[in-house]
Amino acid sequence: MANKPAAKTTEPEPTYSRRRLAPLFGYSHKTIGAALKGVEPAALDGRTPLYTIEQTHRALVARLQIDKVAQQLGGVPRSDERERLETLSFRVKTERDLLRLGKEKEITTLRADLVKTAAEHGQAVSTHLLQLPNRLAPTLALQSDAHAIKIELERALRKALDTLPDG
Repeated sequence: MANKPAAKTTEPEPTYSRRRLAPLFGYSHKTIGAALKGVEPAALDGRTPLYTIEQTHRALVARLQIDKVAQQLGGVPRSDERERLETLSFRVKTERDLLRLGKEKEITTLRADLVKTAAEHGQAVSTHLLQLPNRLAPTLALQSDAHAIKIELERALRKALDTLPDG
């Protein structure tokens, strides 16, 4: 019953459509789409491109910097962009923290379930094997040969191990 350690896997970062990213960043899906123009999507859901939060964050920061330069060169004034950039950075950090906490909680729950299952299985095995003396006592009391007792014990143990409850 040797357990192999679980292989360490890195889960891919969650991906979102432009419509799902819009409320996370506080922009319209059109603004998100414009910022992500030319960015390779992390995944596709049918024909819908999906992006990670980090990809979107980088694209929006770049877009805001371009807008800032355009404003300095006489483009459309954008007074709220600095505040949006700070809010955007905070939201990305918060989202990452929430994802990390969610994974840690999921792992903790999985560990607790495994420990509980192992304890239940151990209890079942213990109960099953502790019944052997009561079943074997009458048969072994009639035996006088040590070798015959050993053979009877081994047979009973093998049978008990073969009929252990699955767990």
